[in-house]
Amino acid sequence: MTYPSPKRLRRSLLFVPGNRSDRFAKAVVSGADIVCLDLEDSVQTSDKASARAMVVEYLASNRPQCETAVRVNSARTLVGVRDLLALVDARICPDLIVVPKTESAVELDWISGLLGESGLSPGLLPFVE
Repeated sequence: MTYPSPKRLRRSLLFVPGNRSDRFAKAVVSGADIVCLDLEDSVQTSDKASARAMVVEYLASNRPQCETAVRVNSARTLVGVRDLLALVDARICPDLIVVPKTESAVELDWISGLLGESGLSPGLLPFVE
């Protein structure tokens, strides 16, 4: 399992709704240490699939100068599994994957294993809510 490196101080984490691709580039140049493309709380259920596609498309064609994160939906939901599989299928590896509503290390191990099987090793940033 990989965690964010504690060697560099990160002062800001800017969340951008995953269904607002018009805001991605602006967020990247904002000066935030980490830009998090959010597929969870800021996206309505009816927009989850299109947001996922926008985030994958953006990360497939851009390599921002700041650290990037993707907040997926809970890995204990079908929507969350689809978020993770979209990254795996596209071979997209953000610097971090924010894992909301984390309940145990087993969940993080499962995510790490799923990503690792495809050669992806982003840091995992668990949120306990």
